[in-house]
Amino acid sequence: VMRCAKAGPALVAALGDRSLDVRLPAAWSLGRLGQVETLDRIIESLAGDSRLAALRVPDIILELGSRTVPVLKKLLATPQPQVRKLAVELLGSLGEKSATGPLIGLLRSGEPELRIAACAALGRIGGEGSAREVARCLDDPDWAVRAKAAWIVGQLRLIPAIAQLKRSLRDKAWWVRFNAGEALAKLGDPGRGALTDCLLDE
Repeated sequence: VMRCAKAGPALVAALGDRSLDVRLPAAWSLGRLGQVETLDRIIESLAGDSRLAALRVPDIILELGSRTVPVLKKLLATPQPQVRKLAVELLGSLGEKSATGPLIGLLRSGEPELRIAACAALGRIGGEGSAREVARCLDDPDWAVRAKAAWIVGQLRLIPAIAQLKRSLRDKAWWVRFNAGEALAKLGDPGRGALTDCLLDE
């Protein structure tokens, strides 16, 4: 709160503490001090904790602003899956259009959780190119990825994906069918027409 820059090294050391209750305020303080060079350490320190996204990291990123983007992009290539996933989520939160290319590349990752995170991030960033790539995930081998893609396609109001969404109404996974139906309902008259056609389906 005092923005005490001299405390920087001690705060960085505190990122290694066993207790999340120490690591979180240390990370927040470093963000408040504007020490963007510590961002990779902050993310590595917190990425394994499931509560973190709802807590401090988005605040830290907003505090540091666009200076975080190069660090987050670099973290997309880290070997640590949890760190990669968090970097994807944060780039989506920032709406960082320059990250669109790398995020599209992650839609072909071998990790379903990372593909889901990339779908969500691209949905937040928006744009026709992002929407088309997310629509391709309606054919992903993992049902959770297909379900997220259907939801995002609806959010992005992607009319050209109507035929794919109609096919998704036959998916074996209930969540995929439900999200595909909701997506069609968001697509105005064309989507409602597609749903009406499906009333005749078995």
